[in-house]
Amino acid sequence: MRSALLAIIAIAGLSVPVIASAAGKRHVHFTTKVVGAEISADQSAYKIHDSHFGNGAGVQTVKVKGSGGSDTEISYYRNATTRSKGTFTLGTPDANGIATLTGSGHDVSGTGKAAGLKSTYTYTGTFNTKTGMFNVTLTGTYTF
Repeated sequence: MRSALLAIIAIAGLSVPVIASAAGKRHVHFTTKVVGAEISADQSAYKIHDSHFGNGAGVQTVKVKGSGGSDTEISYYRNATTRSKGTFTLGTPDANGIATLTGSGHDVSGTGKAAGLKSTYTYTGTFNTKTGMFNVTLTGTYTF
């Protein structure tokens, strides 16, 4: 259950403005929606919609420490794969078992259309401590 709370992180989402820097790198602002659930004590599976990469799925591995922890993810899209890591904090569950979930992270690598990817992002959402399901929204910036 504690590991499920972890489940989040990912990548992109809704609108995709692109900005080119003087160094020739592209900066893409993104929003990502992630919905998932625990599949073991330290892993979750999720579906993801990224404003830049589109629809995908992924697996998250979590290390819980107190009311938070760290996570690593791999997300699979049609023409790309991304790897990310981050940290999260879980709030106190309400009477229905719903807890707030907040965190931040960064993409560390990618393949295909995500080759050379780096990013930073934050996210907010909820985690159901009774079912192990989570729903989060990420916002951040990709750099290619």
